[in-house]
Amino acid sequence: MAIDGVQVTALTTLVGLFCWYLKNQTVQQTKRENDAHSERAKRDEKHDAIQKDERIFYRGLLRDDLKELHEDNRKNAELNVKGITLQNKIVGNLKLHSDATIETSKKVLGAFDILCDRMNGGSPESLALKKKLKEYEESGMIINRRKENIKVKVDRRI
Repeated sequence: MAIDGVQVTALTTLVGLFCWYLKNQTVQQTKRENDAHSERAKRDEKHDAIQKDERIFYRGLLRDDLKELHEDNRKNAELNVKGITLQNKIVGNLKLHSDATIETSKKVLGAFDILCDRMNGGSPESLALKKKLKEYEESGMIINRRKENIKVKVDRRI
């Protein structure tokens, strides 16, 4: 079987067309890959930009929240100082009021005592009754509730 010129030309033409086809396919494949790569790169850049914006947004929220918390804590500290100062003033005023009330009560009771003595004519019976009341009070049979309440209030403050 001899190969003549027509067959060689046909075979050479077919091999040439096959090489040209493969070359075109390779060029097209490379172009498609390059296009896909550039599209993927654009998509990744867009996605990275979105993520960067989200990170900046959430960091800003966190930073702003921390600043707001700091401001709130500072304001709370100032209000606490003012509240403690007001409480101290109120306690002082209540103590003054309590002392004034006790003093007034003593004066009123002293006035009633004087009135009772004068009405009874300062009789020995009233003097004996007062003496007995003092003895009962000292022995603990009569309990002064005001002293207990004062003690309880003092204990609560400590």
